[in-house]
Amino acid sequence: NTMAYWTIEPYITVLLDRTAFNEALAKANEALAAMQPGYLTGQYFQEDIDAFRLLIAQTRTAANKAKDQETLDAVVAQFLTDISAAQAKAHDHDYMNRTSLDAAIAAAQRTLSAAVAGDLDGQYPDEAIAAYTEALESAKAVSSTDDNQLTQAQIDEATATLKAAAATFAQTVVKIDYTELNAQIRAAQAALTEGEPLKGDGAGKIPPTAFDSLQAALNQAQAIVRDNSKNQQGVDEAAQTLADAIASFKASLVPVDTSLLQQYIDEAEALLAAVDSGELQCSSEDYDDLRASIEQNSQYLYSTDQDAIDRAAKLMHRDVELFKGIVNAINGLAYQPEGFTIAIYGSDGRQLPALRPGINILRFSDGQQTIVRKVIIK
Repeated sequence: NTMAYWTIEPYITVLLDRTAFNEALAKANEALAAMQPGYLTGQYFQEDIDAFRLLIAQTRTAANKAKDQETLDAVVAQFLTDISAAQAKAHDHDYMNRTSLDAAIAAAQRTLSAAVAGDLDGQYPDEAIAAYTEALESAKAVSSTDDNQLTQAQIDEATATLKAAAATFAQTVVKIDYTELNAQIRAAQAALTEGEPLKGDGAGKIPPTAFDSLQAALNQAQAIVRDNSKNQQGVDEAAQTLADAIASFKASLVPVDTSLLQQYIDEAEALLAAVDSGELQCSSEDYDDLRASIEQNSQYLYSTDQDAIDRAAKLMHRDVELFKGIVNAINGLAYQPEGFTIAIYGSDGRQLPALRPGINILRFSDGQQTIVRKVIIK
């Protein structure tokens, strides 16, 4: 079997007399509570009060660690000496309180060392830097004067004056207004995006060179905002330059030509008017077909797509020529409609060289569609 053995050491509890220490601790706390921070006679510097508070805490720790009466008595003796030394630090005369003045001076020195003279965003006018520097030098002169040659009121006045100068200086910082330039940048971006479907050469198109010019102007404007490279006048001029570039871009749209389409529509309207007046004769089917063609193709008079306009003009021309061919045939007039071939047949199916009295079958073809009409020539 395994046996386990323990050696039990006897503990001896030593009771120390802490009466003297407790009295000294109470005295120290009373002295600490009576200390008033300030610069007048009988007051204390704040750093001395803080040091005394720390001393009390450290002494309490040392007393708790004392293992015998002799050590504890030594701690108490030193503690009483320290209490007397701390109380002796009370001011024997009034001191000048320069804390706020020195802080204002330090802040002014930091601000001025970072300030850049100029008229760009975040910079300061030369005269503002000079005025703040002068206020700083005046405050430093007061701060370096001996206490016996100053009053607290003079120090407080110098502090207030320097703080007021700091507030004034802060308000003089240059703040560039980019509102209009940023608005023009957004407008230029929108113009490029909206114009992209029209990019190309010819009527109804915006030339690629116009895109290049506007993009270059946009890039320059964006660089000005990004690099803070212009004063307010320069930024305003850049906004106007970009606005002019946008206007030029929009003006570069090559106008579409609807004159030919309008010509064919006018001709078709004249033909229908002639039918309405009885000057010409046609079937209701042919009349309605031409009217539908006018309505369908007229909408392209307002198009910005030249290709679509040209297609509409071609269709309108085809329908006008077909109508003229049919109407002239009905009215006994020979007419060769442009773009169509005409084949004439008799009622017996034989092809005829020309219209003749009686029934004529007309076959119109433009290669894509064939239209057949029966015409009776009297």
